[in-house]
Amino acid sequence: MIELIKNAHIVITHGGPASFIMAINEHKVPIVVPRMFSFGEHINNHQVDFVKKVAGNKKNIIPVYNIDNIEDIIENYDKKMDSFESNINFKNNQKKFIEGFEKVIADLIK
Repeated sequence: MIELIKNAHIVITHGGPASFIMAINEHKVPIVVPRMFSFGEHINNHQVDFVKKVAGNKKNIIPVYNIDNIEDIIENYDKKMDSFESNINFKNNQKKFIEGFEKVIADLIK
């Protein structure tokens, strides 16, 4: 799986943290489509809540809450990347990301 992510131009994943963190660790900004209760994909909307927190705090994922928007997001992916911090150094930011990630998790389980 890691090799596929490394070689991918665009990574699209569900909202499970392990999935999108794997992409981030491989220097990718993933498109994240959280599974939703309304579609019978999960027992609640915890992935939606989690993705909103991460996207709001870290700005290193591209969330998709309405699947009808995914085509436009894919077509404009490179333009979207231009709006992200240029030359993000993922290795240096990894510790900072993990600390922020732990805070998001702690806030969610309160």
